[in-house]
Amino acid sequence: MNQVVGRGRTAMRILASLIGIGALCFVLRAPILVALGGMMVRADPLSKADAIIVLAGGTPQREIEGADLYLAGYAPRVVLTVERDSPAEELLHKRGIPYEDQNELKRRILVALGVPDSAVIQLKETRATSTRMESDIVREWALENHARRIIVVTSAFHTARASFVFRRALRHDSVEVLMRPASEEAFDPSRWWTDRVQLRVGVFELQKLLFYQIAYRWD
Repeated sequence: MNQVVGRGRTAMRILASLIGIGALCFVLRAPILVALGGMMVRADPLSKADAIIVLAGGTPQREIEGADLYLAGYAPRVVLTVERDSPAEELLHKRGIPYEDQNELKRRILVALGVPDSAVIQLKETRATSTRMESDIVREWALENHARRIIVVTSAFHTARASFVFRRALRHDSVEVLMRPASEEAFDPSRWWTDRVQLRVGVFELQKLLFYQIAYRWD
């Protein structure tokens, strides 16, 4: 009998602890989520650089940011990493429907925003399929062109992971990496979980950030 009573009390203590932990997490959910949002974002103080690197994706917000930086005189050229082919392109071509290549669209946006075509460089040799691949491609370009500082433009939620990857890729090459979030892209680290789209990209990005930190820290 005493054993049964003892087990019952233990179970009640465990239940009470779980309820307490749950209540604490509920009360602290906003500060925790704000902290997680802050973990995804990095914005470095800007200095003049050798190039503005606009990472693939996030069109047109990233291109707008790259053009604004160029027009503000932060660098003499804008370098675009090249996106992989879209499945939509092949589907539409099969049906005889023209489809504008995203990489050409990015160049056209930059030129329309005031960046001279001669100042836009597309790294066409390899189409990037990951942030790590982009960092390797950019590293090769930076070394060939004797760059000493680059400004990397990407979406706000992607800046911390991109910073980690690019700094590791260039850590032995004396190339300084400055991260710049695309200001026109909606991502609020203080309220990201309240918006359906931001919540989706935020959860996905946190998973990738954790993976990169584990997989590439010691390579």
